[in-house]
Amino acid sequence: MLLNLTPIKFFCLSIIILAISCNARPSNILFHKVIIDDTTSRFLIRVNKKCGFIDNYGKEVINPQFAAGNPFSEGLAFVKIDRNNKGYINSKGDFAIRLRGYAGLDFHEGLGVLISEGDSIPHTIIIDKKGSITYEGDCDIISEFSESLAVARSNGKFGYVDKYGAFIIKPSFGLSYPFANGLARVYFNGSWGYIGMDGHFVIEPKYSLAEDFAEGLAAVKLTTKNNPGYVYIDLVGNIVIDKAMDYTEKYSEGLAFYAVTNGAQKKFGFIDKNGQNVIPEIYSEAKNFSEGVAPVIISSKWGYINKEGKTVIPPKFDYAGEFNDGLAFVAFGNIEGYINHSGTFVWEGQRTKIN
Repeated sequence: MLLNLTPIKFFCLSIIILAISCNARPSNILFHKVIIDDTTSRFLIRVNKKCGFIDNYGKEVINPQFAAGNPFSEGLAFVKIDRNNKGYINSKGDFAIRLRGYAGLDFHEGLGVLISEGDSIPHTIIIDKKGSITYEGDCDIISEFSESLAVARSNGKFGYVDKYGAFIIKPSFGLSYPFANGLARVYFNGSWGYIGMDGHFVIEPKYSLAEDFAEGLAAVKLTTKNNPGYVYIDLVGNIVIDKAMDYTEKYSEGLAFYAVTNGAQKKFGFIDKNGQNVIPEIYSEAKNFSEGVAPVIISSKWGYINKEGKTVIPPKFDYAGEFNDGLAFVAFGNIEGYINHSGTFVWEGQRTKIN
């Protein structure tokens, strides 16, 4: 997926897509028969520039030993010890899939994408958790799978492939993003629009900016000189929320944060799916709701509010991430770590400077 990275992910995700080679062989992939448990939560940590993992209670369950690592997805996490020692581990830290000469994207929908490192000709392998290779070839896949398809590139254009590496939607777009809510945003002839699973436009390209659909709505900007800001459209392109917003993203848990300019500053608030203000524009910055709370900046520090706008974790952090499986990654001063919903650290460590 094409995502923004939190500081910890940025640090540990230095292994993603590199130039790749068609000379690699499946012998560089070794499957191990281990239990893959996708119900156990694990959280990425770093100690002395090594990545490891903790459980929900802050206990180190996989010792920090990796030069780089991704968060767990579907019971597996891609990690790297060195160039010739990397692969996917399970929630106990055992290697399920060992790789040499490959980087791996996160597993989604039971599929992982391996991309060989080092040369200029694309070479990609698609695998499942059982150790089966569904595709091996020169298809330049650049995203995880979403709604059975992955974004792939050919001759500078983007399209979509299935798990067998076949283009289901031919590469004809200037840029493409993964499917969400049955639609994918694509850039075509200078504007953004949305296509369906058959590759045809459901919503014609007429937007200067567009976000992915979530909960049946997407934020877009019309391609006009007198652009009033973002509006929200439904799955057929009807404008359902026509509110002057300088910035907004996708809905989460029925609410979306947005920004309006107040003097020289942007102020953030939250609207519901009817476009009604439910939390006023009083924050310097905001992020999505997750597990009933959202990070916001109050008086230059990050804290957390609930859906009534009440502060539930006081603002004291320099960085605050969204909650996932009961924990959120935060940082302040020289400390970084994970807090629970009461704002208590379950794990903390020395903050590493990110360049």
